[in-house]
Amino acid sequence: MTVIPFRDRRLRRPPGRPVEPPPALAQSPVTAGEEDAEFYRIRARQNWAVLALLVILVLGGAWLIERLAAFSRALACYEFGHRNCMPLKIELPPR
Repeated sequence: MTVIPFRDRRLRRPPGRPVEPPPALAQSPVTAGEEDAEFYRIRARQNWAVLALLVILVLGGAWLIERLAAFSRALACYEFGHRNCMPLKIELPPR
């Protein structure tokens, strides 16, 4: 038993126009092959661009982690009261 009667809304709609299937592609197989080749060429460029971006992100992240670790070591050295906390990069002259 339904307490609130619901009318079917589909019955009130006027019938729409019939659905027509899309026309067949009017392309020759050669043209379709050229478009596919261009599509895959563009897709390959995009894949290389994404790979380059990922390499840059990974290298940048590794550099950032290394710099943060060096800063953390220097900060801990300063907190302990040491005076010579910064590492010196001294290059010896060639002999």
